Amino acid sequence: MSLDIAVLPPGRPCARMIQAPAGSADAPTASRLRASFMSPPLPPIKARDPAGASEEHPVSLDRDKKSSILAAHRRHDGDTGSPEVQIALLTQRINQLSEHLKAHKKDFHSRRGLLKMVSTRRRLLTYLLRHDQERYRQIVEKLGLRG
Repeated sequence: MSLDIAVLPPGRPCARMIQAPAGSADAPTASRLRASFMSPPLPPIKARDPAGASEEHPVSLDRDKKSSILAAHRRHDGDTGSPEVQIALLTQRINQLSEHLKAHKKDFHSRRGLLKMVSTRRRLLTYLLRHDQERYRQIVEKLGLRG
């Protein structure tokens, strides 16, 4: 078989297969067909760098770090939901993500998550300020927030 380009009435080329003897020089081969009709093959996919694979996720807190934050800011045993604990955990995640964004300036999806965390922490601080100003002052001083 050989390839023949025929011109259709509107002027569009169309590939037509025409039978040629099997042993002739006009018989198509897979490499000639690939070269004429297909894009070049893609380069092989590189393996991930082991050093980069072990890098922590920018927002995750490991168990030890989280438990130490809980122990430092809880109001009673088993406290995981008080505003102080939530603010402390958010502050730690915000600091980690800020460091990540210094290295990855175009990571806009993480930047949006950072802005959401900052606004959540701001709302929790506002709640604490309205309900108990002394606890508010303690947590701001302890975490070094608000200037």
